[in-house]
Amino acid sequence: MPNLSAFTYPGVVVNDEPFGAIPLGRKNFQTVYMVGAAKRGPTNKFVFVTSLKKYHEIFGPRYSGSYLHHAMRAIEDNAEIPAYILRAIGANALKAEVILDGGGTSQVEAATVVGTITGSGNATVILTAAGFPGSPKTYNVAVLNGDTASVVAGKIRAALAADTDVTDRYTVGGTGATVILTRLVHAANDATLNISIDNGTCTGLTAAPTSANTTAGVADHDVLKIKALGEGADYNYAAGPPAAGVSVKYIDGVLSVYDGSTLKERYRDVVFSKAALSAETINGQSNLIEIEWLDSTVNPINYTAQTGLAGGADGDALVDANYVATIALLQQKELSDGTRKPLGWYMCPGITSQAVGEALITAAEEARGYALIDSTLGNSIAESKTERSLYASARGFVSYVLGWVETLDLDSNARILVPRSPFVAALWARSHNLAGSIANVGAGVEFKLRGALGLEINMDDLTQGELNEQGIDCARNFRSIGYGLVQWAARTISPEVLYRFRHVRIILNVIAETLEIGLLPYVFKPFDGRGVLASEIKGSINNLLYSFWNADVLFGATAADAFLVRIDPDLTELEQGVVSVSVFVKPTPIAERINVTLYRVPISFDFNTGQTSIGDPEKVAA
Repeated sequence: MPNLSAFTYPGVVVNDEPFGAIPLGRKNFQTVYMVGAAKRGPTNKFVFVTSLKKYHEIFGPRYSGSYLHHAMRAIEDNAEIPAYILRAIGANALKAEVILDGGGTSQVEAATVVGTITGSGNATVILTAAGFPGSPKTYNVAVLNGDTASVVAGKIRAALAADTDVTDRYTVGGTGATVILTRLVHAANDATLNISIDNGTCTGLTAAPTSANTTAGVADHDVLKIKALGEGADYNYAAGPPAAGVSVKYIDGVLSVYDGSTLKERYRDVVFSKAALSAETINGQSNLIEIEWLDSTVNPINYTAQTGLAGGADGDALVDANYVATIALLQQKELSDGTRKPLGWYMCPGITSQAVGEALITAAEEARGYALIDSTLGNSIAESKTERSLYASARGFVSYVLGWVETLDLDSNARILVPRSPFVAALWARSHNLAGSIANVGAGVEFKLRGALGLEINMDDLTQGELNEQGIDCARNFRSIGYGLVQWAARTISPEVLYRFRHVRIILNVIAETLEIGLLPYVFKPFDGRGVLASEIKGSINNLLYSFWNADVLFGATAADAFLVRIDPDLTELEQGVVSVSVFVKPTPIAERINVTLYRVPISFDFNTGQTSIGDPEKVAA
């Protein structure tokens, strides 16, 4: 835009500006998506985690049936990159839950003593109530000559309070000449409840056969359902010691959430008047629970003691179908909150069945991801070649990762083997922060496997040469020459030479994603016959590709050597609303193999002319 603050005089100023091409925001490729089992945590959604600590806060302690813990540790050790977890569960898994009641009212019944005792004896009190033992039950209350109505009422209250059948159901109260029974539980109003007072063997009382129902009883009902964020028995509360699982307290609108005996979360204003807001807040922030208002017209009663969630179940043992169903979520292009899913690597660490691997490849091809498939632990070189042959991706959306990594178990201090796929993704992502960005492959002597003590499979150059031909990803032990354990491969499994190296797939994914999103503002614009819109579309794409060429992502001495954008409108297609754009790019190659020829030349050799002197002693000697 022109600088209008400097244009203060009457007249005309002409400012030179580029034509109306829309800048396209470049996408990146630095996000990891991992599918696996966990003790707890959300299911059927992408859960963002930033660290191993955060992973455990959401998905619970280490689980023997999963390598997600080790995968998160590898990523944290090797790169600071975003990670999303998709938790897989077995059939028949259930969520733990608790329902907080509210809305009920205790029934209150009041009787009034009338008169003064003129002759000692027993006053007769008859209590009638539905379900009350012995109803109608008679109490003979000793009274003395001269007892006032208040004294008699006090003696009646004492007699009722001494009966456990009464106190199991009611609180006994009242002052002066009044006797009050208040029901302990919220229940529907009992119309038969009655306290009758009359002279028995005494004299002086005015008969009061009917008491007053001063407060009608209303039964409690379900008000607030609190469910575990995911399925699993690990959410079930046990008081202990030590306490385990998830429990809650609710006091005057404040909901406190405990994991074991530790207070983890607290939410205020969890009240019916803010039902929608409280649900949105808790369901969007909590790592442990989600809530549902069953009645948004009343608040729950106070639950001052830890009230545990129950009914959670792990379900059946996980099978391939459970992993495959969860991996299918990766085919989506949106996250659970509806935002666009960042491009990244897809893996199911340590799960090495063919069905799981094929599902990862399908998801990568559908959503422009990149799949990393681990070899089966214990495979020989020959077995790994056979396993690799089970997979195909003509355009290079996958790497088969051979060999696991030996690392130190920080809990047991023992050496263990863990999947290598998270190491590959982390190193690869880290390389995108270097010059060349997405043209890098995260391999080479500078890409050491941090946290690794050893490799499951060690090999020599000849062996890797055979594996390289099949696109099998390898790590190497170069300690003897001072480099340590390093990532030492960069191929896909594609048989096509143009898709042989994985950075090519990433470059094409990023360009395609950027174009798909960035060109949306041009949709439904009139495609004029003078070529204005075509120029704008072409300009937007050219500007994007120029930035890639300038960053050495595309190959060429000039931008014109590196890419070409062509719009050749087909009139038949235009009549159908279709504008075809052809984009040609040359991804920058990598130096996978460096072939050096060493020449020994005579000392009289002239490097400028390529000639030797006449009578060269070496020639004479020859």
